[in-house]
Amino acid sequence: MQDAPASITSISDDTLRAASLDSANDLARAVPSLTITDAGPGQRRITLRGIRSAGDAQVGIYYDETPVAGPPGTTSDPGGSQSDFKLFDLERVEVLRGPQGTLYGAGAVGGTIRLVTRKPDFEFGGRIDVGATTTEGGGEGYQINAAVNVPIVKDVLAVRGVYFRRQNRRLGGQSGAGADGINSERSDGGRILVRFIRRRGSPSMVRRTSSTPRAEPAPGRRARANTMPSTPRRCPTRTSSGSTACPPTPNWALPTLSRRPAIRTATRW
Repeated sequence: MQDAPASITSISDDTLRAASLDSANDLARAVPSLTITDAGPGQRRITLRGIRSAGDAQVGIYYDETPVAGPPGTTSDPGGSQSDFKLFDLERVEVLRGPQGTLYGAGAVGGTIRLVTRKPDFEFGGRIDVGATTTEGGGEGYQINAAVNVPIVKDVLAVRGVYFRRQNRRLGGQSGAGADGINSERSDGGRILVRFIRRRGSPSMVRRTSSTPRAEPAPGRRARANTMPSTPRRCPTRTSSGSTACPPTPNWALPTLSRRPAIRTATRW
């Protein structure tokens, strides 16, 4: 990573757990020049290198190689509705400062955030994180993160599932008059990854067929044939003089093809 000719910040999963980095807002504390403008659940704008504008997002978010963009067409400012990703059960988080349009398209002028997920393996295991919060003058909240890895077929098929939930009750505001639930948050999400490795020597799942056109002999010519078999002939019978008698070699040549005379017509004017 140090030899790459670019400004890249990479944070491993152990560092994320040690620093209690769980969401996009927490990631801003560990990455220089990363700013999160939080206007509520589902209304976050991510900024890198101070580049921001109304309209499309200027920072791309990728789960492995899959982009996660805001809802285009539903608002005049989709860049302000970027998802609040979870930093749970990841191999690492990569923050590439932009512009990264060559590899990640037009939505990466400021940079790109790549969430490299942990892939399924062939050992059964799991992990769960539980947390609780409380706010003075507000309410209580909790979050649950869980992951499980299940091998289905040994060294062939494995599945890994991740689920997370976060709930925060009303923070501040006035109670009553229909104001209950203001500023509260509840979010659920998850993902499922499947890993399949084909065994060596297993039959192909795709059937391939091929056909070679047969060359027809030209009219008036005799087709060639192999008059000598590929393996030596054996003659088990012997005559009274002791010599081996073999039947005559069959003629494998095809009969001569008849040639029809050409019919020519001429018309005079």
